[in-house]
Amino acid sequence: MDLMYQADASGKIAIDGATWPVSYRVIAAAESAGARNVHVELSVPRDWLLERGFTSHARLVRESGEELEVRSTEPLDTDAPIAIVLQSEAASIASAEEIGRQFPELRMH
Repeated sequence: MDLMYQADASGKIAIDGATWPVSYRVIAAAESAGARNVHVELSVPRDWLLERGFTSHARLVRESGEELEVRSTEPLDTDAPIAIVLQSEAASIASAEEIGRQFPELRMH
């Protein structure tokens, strides 16, 4: 998959009512037949996650206020890296217009 578009934005990670300000990246990569695979990635401090009982998933509150579930691909414990990468499930989106509606952080041209 070749990288086509990416955009950085600010939001909050939320776990059981606790929030933490984060930067996140929206990434759109080419798929077959002109569709794009879009997902969100962010890094969160390991200790903040551990203190809040994080197990595998949290909610990202995006710039628009919309919430998106993000997950860790690795188990979390004190031996994990100091910053934990969380990702959303990838969405296959057929048009630039639909990407703009679902992910306004990306400014498709």
